[in-house]
Amino acid sequence: MRDEIRRASPLERFEASCSKYIVAPSDLPRLVLPVVDGPERSGVYFLWGEDDALLYVGASGSIITRMAQHRWAGRIPFVAFSVLDVYINDGFPWHEFVESAYIFALDPPLNTLRRRFQFKGEQAMQDAIAAAWRQS
Repeated sequence: MRDEIRRASPLERFEASCSKYIVAPSDLPRLVLPVVDGPERSGVYFLWGEDDALLYVGASGSIITRMAQHRWAGRIPFVAFSVLDVYINDGFPWHEFVESAYIFALDPPLNTLRRRFQFKGEQAMQDAIAAAWRQS
């Protein structure tokens, strides 16, 4: 009789791969608008101010479109942005989990809304993010 191998749930697979989403600010290339080449992508984005200070962290399934919306609205005075690719798998918006961990770890001044849910390994991820940003 064959032993049944338990398949990991989507959340368990995500938690196992969290470390690839922990990056230092120096590892995030600064981009400026307009971005006319490159594919639309989903992920977490970082908005940077004049003095290279982090102003805001967001998530979107369409980063380039979202950057244009931010620019048009004019509420966040960003001069550059960075993107951390977080692919949407299993029909679930994992980029929102990663966004939340960065917001809680870094407390950007223009992020005012806080997420309502938490995943099991989130505190460890927040601590690792904070450590990576302190060392940079």
